[in-house]
Amino acid sequence: MSFSLVRTANSDVPSDADSAFVRVWRPEGSFNLVEFVNIPDPGQQTEVSLSVPADNGYRAGVLAAREGFSVRKQILAYGTSSTFDVQSGDSVQASLDVQPAEVTLERPESLAPNQTDTITVTYALNIPDIDHKVGLHQGSAPNFEAGNPDLGFEGGETDSTVFQRFEVTAPNVQSKDTTYVKVSVRPRDDGNWSTLNVEPTWSTYFPSQSGPSFEIPVVPESSGDGTVIITFLVGENRWEKTHRVVE
Repeated sequence: MSFSLVRTANSDVPSDADSAFVRVWRPEGSFNLVEFVNIPDPGQQTEVSLSVPADNGYRAGVLAAREGFSVRKQILAYGTSSTFDVQSGDSVQASLDVQPAEVTLERPESLAPNQTDTITVTYALNIPDIDHKVGLHQGSAPNFEAGNPDLGFEGGETDSTVFQRFEVTAPNVQSKDTTYVKVSVRPRDDGNWSTLNVEPTWSTYFPSQSGPSFEIPVVPESSGDGTVIITFLVGENRWEKTHRVVE
């Protein structure tokens, strides 16, 4: 079977994606094939041919990626098909709905000094056969360095989201202040999406690893009743955010 990776001018795939993992597999485990290819420029397409035996119950998927470190690539978007069958001699077309990597952060509108509250992090991609380790990192300055996630990996058994709840405690200050948090997502692949030379396992940080952070105001006598919902996704050449306050 063959794939045509078409990248439209207004594609949801981030502009700095330069490669893709193309995979065909049977969820019950009897077949798995991955090809690593260069991703086409906007408005262009790339043909990918994979030899697949006639059988039932296949799925197809693609991970759009960019350079990470060494053989490890950073996932920027993911798309998958519904289940399909391959008949001998037939030409098969699979339509993939590609969604960019995105994090939604639900945090308190503000914290009182020394107050502990909960932050919920939702990662929009739960990729089949990849486990995700989601971490929350807190610092006292906006450009602090976020380390590696320190929690266990979450399973990627469905195509829905991955979410994790964290506790955050405000500093014990006497006047208005700010505490800062960052989110990290580290994928782990046991070979299902990898080739001999490259794997989609480089961590992604929201909004950055050592640059800007999410801010939480620390306000003496704060009621902290509201919740701020922030969504971060990869934009054209930068991270973009939207947020709203829920009372």
